[in-house]
Amino acid sequence: MMPWRFGKRSLTKLAGAAGEIASTGLPFEVNRWLQDRDTLGLMDRAGKVPAEYLDQYAAALAEDLHGVLRWLAPAGALIVLMLYPIDVWRHPSLAPTLMWARFGTAAGMAVCSLPLLAKNPPRFIVGTASLLLLIPFFGSLFIIGATGGPYSDYLTMLPLFPFILVAVVPLNFGRQLALILIMAVAQTFIVVGTPWQWHTQDQGLLINTGASVITINAIAVVIGLALRRMRVRNFLRGMAASKEADAADSLLRLILPETAVKQLLEHGTVAPEVHEEVTILFTDFVGFTRIAENLSEVELIAELDDLFTTFDKIAYAHGLERIKTIGDAYMAVAGLDADP
Repeated sequence: MMPWRFGKRSLTKLAGAAGEIASTGLPFEVNRWLQDRDTLGLMDRAGKVPAEYLDQYAAALAEDLHGVLRWLAPAGALIVLMLYPIDVWRHPSLAPTLMWARFGTAAGMAVCSLPLLAKNPPRFIVGTASLLLLIPFFGSLFIIGATGGPYSDYLTMLPLFPFILVAVVPLNFGRQLALILIMAVAQTFIVVGTPWQWHTQDQGLLINTGASVITINAIAVVIGLALRRMRVRNFLRGMAASKEADAADSLLRLILPETAVKQLLEHGTVAPEVHEEVTILFTDFVGFTRIAENLSEVELIAELDDLFTTFDKIAYAHGLERIKTIGDAYMAVAGLDADP
């Protein structure tokens, strides 16, 4: 009896057998890859990072943050200094005071930027990012307070900070939200004073300032949520792609020697190798045809899988390398060096 015959009926039977095999469970590694892929797909749609990937997500976020800050910090310090000619033009009497404020802000940013010179993200990268945002923000608040407070020419600079924070700086959303609240409260106190001073302020100024602060920061929070979801989804898709690549590499290693897999992945081709002394093992099951006639397709494949898995363990224990299986034949080789 030939177990596999070509034809519509045989192909239908084969498809049914494949379905039964799939329902009985896949090899552990393949099953794990598929489970990880499905989990990542579900979390992608939900915009959530699975608990087992939180450390990797934090590391990826820190690496992105390190790269952003390495150009954002010097650019921000340069912009702070370049605005000094406007001080001289708009407020000549306050120019010396504003000059020291700008140089102090730039110097503080330069000191905080020193850890960014390291090749890898420093352990306190999040704290560094927070300082590099808060130092120019409070420097700007000082300049605003010195140049007229709620009537300052520089008041329009403040809304930039929350948007830079959420759009450019890849921080954890909780940290972004905390920084936005700190900046909103500080801006309110500098512009219209503390709550116990509000009764002395113009009510129209209070309403306009409060509405402006709330609107700008609420928009920043919404943008931050959208960008956080985008970052999470990009991370999860990268992890899914990495899982697929790992699965493909591992499947290659199941059917090819390690040296061949290495060359194939690195160069795309496999160069022929010569080994002086090797021993090739061929095994064949006696009476396989008769046995196959009495087993269903699923039982036959399951039996072969169990036997060849045992062969793989024995071969690995004794330093043999499986080359291939052909039906009921098993081919392995001994004497291959890892590096020919």
